[in-house]
Amino acid sequence: MPDFTVIDGGGREGRDRILAEQELRNALQETAANMLRVIRGAGRPYELVNQFNNVVQIAIKFRDAFGHWPQSHTLGEMLAMHDEIHAMDEKVLAGRFTKEDMERWYEDGTMDRKFAERSIKAGVLQIVASQFVGQTLQERAGESEMSDGINRAMAARQKSNKYWEAKYAPATKAGRKKQKPAARRFGSRLGKDEPKL
Repeated sequence: MPDFTVIDGGGREGRDRILAEQELRNALQETAANMLRVIRGAGRPYELVNQFNNVVQIAIKFRDAFGHWPQSHTLGEMLAMHDEIHAMDEKVLAGRFTKEDMERWYEDGTMDRKFAERSIKAGVLQIVASQFVGQTLQERAGESEMSDGINRAMAARQKSNKYWEAKYAPATKAGRKKQKPAARRFGSRLGKDEPKL
């Protein structure tokens, strides 16, 4: 007979860990988002120190509760860029998209555009981070990645245009009937001089 035991994720400690990680994730992401906005010339620089303090206090609370700091891979996952391509694969597995949808997106350039966007974002972030610490070599690598992404985005646009032009191509010249010019309205004075009053 199969075992129908419900797996609860580690009981109370497991639930507490999930909640603690979510609290840390929220604080880290809010702080990171504000930092990025401040770097680009917007954001709320006056909140940064309080946000840093909040992240540290939550991390200390986590350490006190579980006997260790949050793991490195967990912190990395909390701050990783959203991977839209991976998310689309997961949506196929969940039944929200079909395999046919994915095949069409590869064919019409949609996926090429998403790969290009990811490359552009990663390159720009590498450039900005490298400029802060004077890492010229890494800055050049970021510029290369960004340029590659831009080139791939342009190629994806061309691929998409060709796909949709082929799909909805207008009728060929030989297949079209010659249309008669539209009849002029009764009393139209087009092309005639106006009478002088």
